Amino acid sequence: MSLGFSCQKDEIDSANENIEVSSFPGISIYKTQGDYLNYVTTLVDPNGVAVMDFGYTKDDPRVSIDEQGKATFTNRWLLKNGYIVSNEMSVKNVFTNISLTEYVDYTAKYYSGAWAGKLESRIINKDPFLSFYHLDGLYKGEKTFTLGQLNDMIENGTIEDYFEKLK
Repeated sequence: MSLGFSCQKDEIDSANENIEVSSFPGISIYKTQGDYLNYVTTLVDPNGVAVMDFGYTKDDPRVSIDEQGKATFTNRWLLKNGYIVSNEMSVKNVFTNISLTEYVDYTAKYYSGAWAGKLESRIINKDPFLSFYHLDGLYKGEKTFTLGQLNDMIENGTIEDYFEKLK
């Protein structure tokens, strides 16, 4: 299954520009090969076995459920030029074709470990990142940025003044 990058939104609502993102434990800014904004990731070992299940539930503070029951991440935000900022992404993450809504619904229906052994078959991209920047907030001290500041860094080409380029 291939997902085309369809979200070409370059303008962020002005209210969203004021959202603050803490570098604790870290901030990642990345661009992917597809529109994976609301898809679940995992980590895999060298044998292709999923070794990380983030355990999202409807009551998880990392998840927001709207009135229609659609789940979205509270710690991933769309930036300008197709970039995304997240507090929970690693350059080693791979994307599944599991939407956050599907994940949360399935977990609620069964149990928190219900995805064990099922993530591997749902991986759709093992090398999803076109570019990836990271700021470690654990060992370099916490910093806070607004989405507007992050957008400015992307547009002005100053992102590497603050973030390490990993890809």
